[in-house]
Amino acid sequence: MGKYVRYSDEQKEAANSVRISEILDREGEKYKKWGRSFCWLRHDSVVFSGSKWFRHSEREGGRAIGFCKKFFGMKFQEAMEYLLDFRPEMRTGANDNRDVKSESIAPREEERDKAEDGQVKECAELILPPENETMKSAYRYLIKERHLDPEVVSFFAREKSMYEDASWHGVVFLGKDGDGKVRNAHVRGTRDEYGKFRMTCEGSDSNYGFGHVGSGNLLYAFEAPIDLLSFVSYRRGWKNDSYVALNGVSGNAVFRFLEEHENITGVVLCLDNDEAGERASMRIAKELREKGVNDVRRLCSIRKDWNEDLSYIHAHVSETIAEERAKEGMNGMDAVHSMVVEEGGNAWNQSLC
Repeated sequence: MGKYVRYSDEQKEAANSVRISEILDREGEKYKKWGRSFCWLRHDSVVFSGSKWFRHSEREGGRAIGFCKKFFGMKFQEAMEYLLDFRPEMRTGANDNRDVKSESIAPREEERDKAEDGQVKECAELILPPENETMKSAYRYLIKERHLDPEVVSFFAREKSMYEDASWHGVVFLGKDGDGKVRNAHVRGTRDEYGKFRMTCEGSDSNYGFGHVGSGNLLYAFEAPIDLLSFVSYRRGWKNDSYVALNGVSGNAVFRFLEEHENITGVVLCLDNDEAGERASMRIAKELREKGVNDVRRLCSIRKDWNEDLSYIHAHVSETIAEERAKEGMNGMDAVHSMVVEEGGNAWNQSLC
């Protein structure tokens, strides 16, 4: 085993105090201002402020030493040498303070250093992006590019369940608790320059998701807010039921919803029509039954997800057909629903998990 270098507490604190932006600048990485924090564009679930960072997808975070180890594959000593380059004044007399450890002592020292990375597990405060004065970019994206029903989009905007970010005009989807308090915020980029940017805001609680509370006894669960909005764009009378977006495939938001709304007796899992969606649906269904919920169903889109169904119709079905369906008494998105069924060859697949 090679020599192990002991660093003073002052040196470790100096290394941990290096701003995450300094590290990303040196590595040529791009990031974006996000409210009072920043987000890393390559790892869009990572947000940071000063020397602190948090990764929402894994619910973990820390300071500069841990950042270098987690994302750049550095060992502790490598991270220290790298970070002290930003604080050269802390190298003064460093050689006098370094003690070489024997093989029997070094592993214990390394374990101690792991606890000094400044790791944290949760963010206490939810940080929301600043709200834009209008929703022009959000409406354009959701209606023109994702083909959502304008009335559905307007409804959720009026309910203050989503808004447009003032910094760079992404759509912010809000998850609220039973008292209406915002507990989760998930963002979707609307501009080509950011690609398929998605981010869960710092301090969000995964137990709450964007959705709607109805008076009926069914809860429909989706992987993402746009899937949810696409689905209700097909349905007339959709407001009677309840809906929640999971921001992934964890069932936490479903379980919390059931705790806060005792009228719900059945759950319809509308996750993506792929292997991951199928596995997650089976897992969540099993957990629901263990909690006493016996009415659990799986409802699949014809294509991978509900927005792909909606987008396919807009791309392949002529306005003439839509007009003919309207004459038959199918108004608005009901005509689209009918065409989705015909184009897919079968109605949506609803089955028990």
